[in-house]
Amino acid sequence: MQKFFLVIDPEQSLGDPPLVQQAIAAIPGAEVVLVPDAESAIDLLEERRVVPSMVFCNLELAGMSGLDFLGAIRRRRWLERTPVAIMSNAASDRQVVQSYRLGACTFLAKPLRAFEIREAIREFGSAAVPMRSGTLVGSLSGGRDASAA
Repeated sequence: MQKFFLVIDPEQSLGDPPLVQQAIAAIPGAEVVLVPDAESAIDLLEERRVVPSMVFCNLELAGMSGLDFLGAIRRRRWLERTPVAIMSNAASDRQVVQSYRLGACTFLAKPLRAFEIREAIREFGSAAVPMRSGTLVGSLSGGRDASAA
């Protein structure tokens, strides 16, 4: 697996293939998984034990919010450097600032545009890293592989 993208957005699972999924599908060797909520996303990451290339997370989620999700993965040492793009159609300035303080790499306003998604992936995306028992997290702190996006 070269690239693994996770999209957390209840709206993305409705209707036609979502824009984020379409943009990622153009990347050779990329896999995209859509989940409706943050709890499902954390369960998936724990089960797969993979550091995703990038996560696209909606700010407004039922249960755990996008900001709560961001805080939760930052507390997991093996996920702390995961690039996360927060998406929202109605965020306050305070929520945007808080997203960046929690380590979001970018903030995307909905409705999303394909070129913004591609630019976020190009700038912040990296190769997916499968975790094995005994893997040192320090080895993940190297530079991003943005050229493959």
